[in-house]
Amino acid sequence: MRIYLLILSISLFFFGANFAFAAAPTISNVPSSINTDNEFSISTALSGLSNNTVYRLRLALATAGTNNYFGSTFNGSSYYNGTPSPINYANFLSITTDGAGSWSGTVRGKVETSDPNFSGISGIYDLKVGRYTETGTSATWSNILQIAVNAPSPTPSASPTPSPSPSLSPTPTATPQASSSFTISNAPSQINSDQSFSVNINLSIPNSQNTDYYLKGAFKKSDGTRYLGLTKNGSDWIEYGDDYNDQYKITTDASGTWSGNLEVKPDKNDNDFKGTGNYIFKVGRYTQGGSGPAWSNEITVKINNLDNPSRGNSPTPQATKEVSPSPSVFKSPSPRPTPSLKPTPKIASVAGAKASSSASDIKGTKVEVKSQKQSNPLIGLGVLFIIAGAGLIGYIYFYKNAKVHI
Repeated sequence: MRIYLLILSISLFFFGANFAFAAAPTISNVPSSINTDNEFSISTALSGLSNNTVYRLRLALATAGTNNYFGSTFNGSSYYNGTPSPINYANFLSITTDGAGSWSGTVRGKVETSDPNFSGISGIYDLKVGRYTETGTSATWSNILQIAVNAPSPTPSASPTPSPSPSLSPTPTATPQASSSFTISNAPSQINSDQSFSVNINLSIPNSQNTDYYLKGAFKKSDGTRYLGLTKNGSDWIEYGDDYNDQYKITTDASGTWSGNLEVKPDKNDNDFKGTGNYIFKVGRYTQGGSGPAWSNEITVKINNLDNPSRGNSPTPQATKEVSPSPSVFKSPSPRPTPSLKPTPKIASVAGAKASSSASDIKGTKVEVKSQKQSNPLIGLGVLFIIAGAGLIGYIYFYKNAKVHI
């Protein structure tokens, strides 16, 4: 009996360990730095859980090696940082697993300067996500990633400068301005030329609350200078070169921040699309008045051109085949027989003269053919017979006269 209990205990230990490992959240796409009171988002994935079950997710930061958590989690309508005590777990983000016991999505949060657990000191902190059951059973924590928190320096109290002159006033110290940020993430490393994708955008401009901006995606060859791309606005795809106010419009919130997704794809019909290769992708931002673009960070994306992989290479010009003239047309005329008293050879000679004055004229070509017909050897042979006959008649005539005279 003890042996069975031992085997059962060992089995429960290993299976329980595997289940706990599988059910632990996984986080990614964490920004390298954030400013206090500005919202940021991270990607979170869960698996190996009970299917169609409600869980609570909490985003937490802490100094490395401690459990002094701070940070607020957005639950869909407001932020909750776990205070005051005791913690109300229902105020964290509620999620429901699918039929396979999995869930993936974005968890939004921020570090509030009013958080009593935050020291107010800028530095590098550990970031993780805790998963609770619906009733608030102890958290199962995700992997830990580091993030830099930029907190405003406290404004020193102005003190009067010691001086014997009562007219001098203390020198005020300028309050540091919160910095702006414009970052993109979650872009794929490789796509096809006809494929669109959604890129995550985080914009923070503390001095521009409730302000309209226009966003557009841009691609260019790694060694190029000209941009191309299509940005989806509603049901339309807007070209890179279209008016800025036709692009995707966003509005910052009361703290000057905006986060969301932008759907883009390469414009394979653009003359600046050079076929398959590595392209630099980034997002441009315009103000409501058209000033810009201000660019985000850059991400390298490989584009595979499915329609014409060799597009962009100039075709090799084909040599034009020259048509050689027919040798029968430009054939040199045969030697003519001895001229006779008949006018026909003179006509052929005149036609030959006209042919030489216009070698490209088709009529000249016909004259050459006529000239060749006049040089028919039968005509020459007929002339010879005529001459021979005339000579024979003359010989007989003179011979008879000679006899009579003798």
